[in-house]
Amino acid sequence: MPTAKGTFKRVSKNRIEASFVINDILETYDADVNPALPPFTSNNCTLTYDDPEKMTGTKSFKGSIGMEPFQLTLNDGLTIAGTLNVPGLDHGYTVDGRGQWSED
Repeated sequence: MPTAKGTFKRVSKNRIEASFVINDILETYDADVNPALPPFTSNNCTLTYDDPEKMTGTKSFKGSIGMEPFQLTLNDGLTIAGTLNVPGLDHGYTVDGRGQWSED
């Protein structure tokens, strides 16, 4: 399956964002997340996908953040995984939520 490198970060305590450049287009997944999370960033993030056309609309996800590597699996099979920048998080969180894909 194709992959794309990108970034992943906590925007606010219940909001995350992952961004990737695919075919010269910036694809961003902006999502609500539960539970609330402390601040983190990742410059070492990979999106694994089978069809770039799936990066549209609203998608739910489940996963873990804070345990290395972190991984989110979206309901259409896309995965976002990688390692957090130092200092990372003090422990792992099992997370779920829902977000929207957009492109620039």
